Amino acid sequence: MTSPGRGLRSPLRLPLLGLIGAIFVLLSLGYVTHRETLEQEEAAALVEHTHLVIEAAQRIASGLGAAESSLRGFGLQRDPQFIDEFEPALRDVEEGLASLRRLTLDNDEQQKRLDLLEPKVKRRVELLREGMATTRVTGRSEILPQARSLTQEIRGGLNEMVQVEMRLLDDRSTVREARLRRLRMSSPLGIFASISLVTVAFLLFYGEVKQRRRAEQAAEHQGSRLRTLVKETSLMLQMGDLLSACRTVEEANEVIERFAPQFFAHESGAVCMLNESQNLLEFHVRWGTLPVVLESAYPPDECWALRRGKPHRARKGDTGVRCAHFGDLDTSTLCVPLLANGQVIGTLQVADESLELEQVERRALVVGEQVGMALSNLRLRETLRNQSIRDALTGLFNRRYTDETLEREIHRASRDASMVSVLVMDVDFFKKFNDTFGHQAGDRVLTALGALLRKNARGGDVPSRMGGEELAVLMPGAGLQDAGKRAEEIRAAVEQMDVMHDGRNIGPVTLSIGVAEYPHHGTTAADLLRSADAALYRAKREGRNRVVLAD
Repeated sequence: MTSPGRGLRSPLRLPLLGLIGAIFVLLSLGYVTHRETLEQEEAAALVEHTHLVIEAAQRIASGLGAAESSLRGFGLQRDPQFIDEFEPALRDVEEGLASLRRLTLDNDEQQKRLDLLEPKVKRRVELLREGMATTRVTGRSEILPQARSLTQEIRGGLNEMVQVEMRLLDDRSTVREARLRRLRMSSPLGIFASISLVTVAFLLFYGEVKQRRRAEQAAEHQGSRLRTLVKETSLMLQMGDLLSACRTVEEANEVIERFAPQFFAHESGAVCMLNESQNLLEFHVRWGTLPVVLESAYPPDECWALRRGKPHRARKGDTGVRCAHFGDLDTSTLCVPLLANGQVIGTLQVADESLELEQVERRALVVGEQVGMALSNLRLRETLRNQSIRDALTGLFNRRYTDETLEREIHRASRDASMVSVLVMDVDFFKKFNDTFGHQAGDRVLTALGALLRKNARGGDVPSRMGGEELAVLMPGAGLQDAGKRAEEIRAAVEQMDVMHDGRNIGPVTLSIGVAEYPHHGTTAADLLRSADAALYRAKREGRNRVVLAD
């Protein structure tokens, strides 16, 4: 016969084991989540490190290009301004080399590449200084074959190091996405297992002790919640997989627009993102029938969730503080800040007549975490790509991208028997702006020129900053006469341009422009640019503020 004590202990043993199992599963899930969070922070630091390596490599290439331009300009014009710009450019090269050495100490392969590259850079700097000394004595500048070869080797070496860093960035992004997928899979499984164990323990306990009916009702309620959780988890996995495969923010917006109504079937809502200036929240995605977003953009101060850095609720009829961007909308509302790597990037906002704020907030937090991380990663990827090919001050393409594009367009023109024209332009008396108004005024002039060239460029044109105040425009398919007319239009537009600094007009600004055409003025990129440079310096000698076509 079974003793009364044993009869009581038997039904309690299984619920206790189930409870212990559930606690173990939840603790394991918490440990995994914490570990993945630390790894995500480490991945973000590696991304920033990659950006610094790329910036140091670009500083070396930009400094060498500026020094070469100053040497050529001094040889052609004997203008002391070019000497003033020569040594700062070489110092940029040396500082960039030191930064690159320091930043790649953790990468033996990159250090080996730098060991091969550093002597070439130092030798090129020596040749440039020797060339400047010779030019100051003889009055002639000549780029030796050795120097030209060194320049190509240096650019190739720097490009290889940048490409390695970009591949490392892609590899780190792939690993991070794989970790996120594992986390998305392990989280619902862990929740499912813990809820299942707790549910079993709950049923056994009340089934054996006097409350079977209540236990059945609780089991039904738990089953409903479990089905809802499983459905939400399935949707979350689908949305996460699609977001991780998106290549642009626009694609991610389409995915969010498709899945948001499934997470918030009875509510209206929107996703808004901070613009690049961080001064406006811009509408990206909207769903439902209520006017949650009254305007296409609004300042962050209108959202209490952003002010407080945490979700902000307001029930219908409450007298509490409501977010101003909802206007006169008389409903229950919820705003959740979207965070990525500790930074606020936007908001997820939801509204409904009978909003169950606690349940909606739980869903909004989970959805917001996925959406915020995905949009932040896409923005970072686009920013890194732009920084690798764009000049930060003017927004124009940089020298490396222009050289590669010109080589490609010449190859295409050779194959198709077409033409490519190059406009090389230089700001007249640029040093005057820096000497008279300060370097910020010079930067303001270059910024205004960059905006003008971007606005007036044709669809296929490639406006770029070659270094210092030297700008260029590649015009695939354009002949010499058409390019000359376009150059004259640019010159005239710049002459009419008003450039303001510290509340005053620091103009007028004028350009000297040289124009050359492939294949008449050169069959290689270097020859074509040299012809355009020669035409530019002729324009300088003939009085500046003019367009000169290459002979």
